[in-house]
Amino acid sequence: CAKEGETIRTLDGTERKLNPSMLCVCDTDKRKYVLMRNLYVPARTGYTEIDALLLHQSGIYVLESKNISGEIEGDLETERWTQHLNERTEHTFHNPIRQNIGHILALEHFLKIRHEQAHFISFVVFSDRCVLRRVPRDNELWSIVHCSELQGALLKCITSRKTIYTPQQLEDFYYKLQSCMNVSEEVKAKHREYASKRSEQ
Repeated sequence: CAKEGETIRTLDGTERKLNPSMLCVCDTDKRKYVLMRNLYVPARTGYTEIDALLLHQSGIYVLESKNISGEIEGDLETERWTQHLNERTEHTFHNPIRQNIGHILALEHFLKIRHEQAHFISFVVFSDRCVLRRVPRDNELWSIVHCSELQGALLKCITSRKTIYTPQQLEDFYYKLQSCMNVSEEVKAKHREYASKRSEQ
């Protein structure tokens, strides 16, 4: 799911190397957008890595990708969700809804968007190789989907929302976030180390 390149689709760009389903949705909607990948946004614990970010006139869509298999189980309150591979093997991973909330809080602070004026929508995108057994139902703040369902879910969400941001506001967000795409290898290494330690907790 969405591993087709690191190209950015800007307001005036024409490149199509980044997640065709998202580009298709945005082109269908016709409003302005910016699509960005692999951002390292400053956070309380150093940096938080955002898999994909869609800056759209209808809101800011934050995507967390989970490329895992097995049966997935978890709820909103649980700190860790469970991945059942078979009767004898299971693993846990951090609650992806909470993980994306952390991404959103970091973005609010970095972009200087007041919480009560924020228009963020969270998408947790799981591989089609997994089965979502018991996970929270979608609401107006988040959706949990398989990769093959992303295009339809995103299209439904975007087309149902009114225009909030102007093209100039999207440009401003984009230019502020460019520094988050061009971080040093040292920052990336420290983040990987921190993420690895968290996964072992």
